[in-house]
Amino acid sequence: MKKTTTYILAALLGICSLTSCTKDNVLDSRVVGEWLLELQDVAFDPIVTDEDFDIPQEANSLAVIYHFDETGLGWKEIDIMQDSHLVYVPYDRYHTTFKYTVSNDGIVVITFLDEDGKESEVGDELFFDGKSLTSTIEDQTLVFTRATEDQIKWYQDEADAWYGGVDDSVHSITGVGEGWTWAGEIAATAIDR
Repeated sequence: MKKTTTYILAALLGICSLTSCTKDNVLDSRVVGEWLLELQDVAFDPIVTDEDFDIPQEANSLAVIYHFDETGLGWKEIDIMQDSHLVYVPYDRYHTTFKYTVSNDGIVVITFLDEDGKESEVGDELFFDGKSLTSTIEDQTLVFTRATEDQIKWYQDEADAWYGGVDDSVHSITGVGEGWTWAGEIAATAIDR
């Protein structure tokens, strides 16, 4: 009898670990894909202020893109533009990797990974209602919608033009001092682009 009870308890624990008994570490296939937020003029001021970006004064629009893979990984990109041309890219798809989970309550927890693939203390939190992603910055609700194929292609082309695309070769950066960041380098060279 004791052996049977042990097997039943083990089976129940196994079922709970595979079903809704856990609230976190769930991958929701409905979130997989590319999500986009586009803001014009002063509408993006709270985001820029919150992130403390040093952007060109002539910038008049902003796009935030989250790309979620089915593997639980993804990337984030922020494109700051003037008249539909990139003038500053503080986060780009080639250097901003994250892992994510979606709770049963729709909370999307994003944890950014460093160059070695280790979790950093930096992350984002979004809410997924089954149709859209939302975020709140300074009491302003930001609604992300699923990007269309044309939008995906346009932002991919812009990223490739800005960074020269992605290839399989390994690029090393030498002579970089401590405290150097991609965002800092981009800000220093954005005027030249």
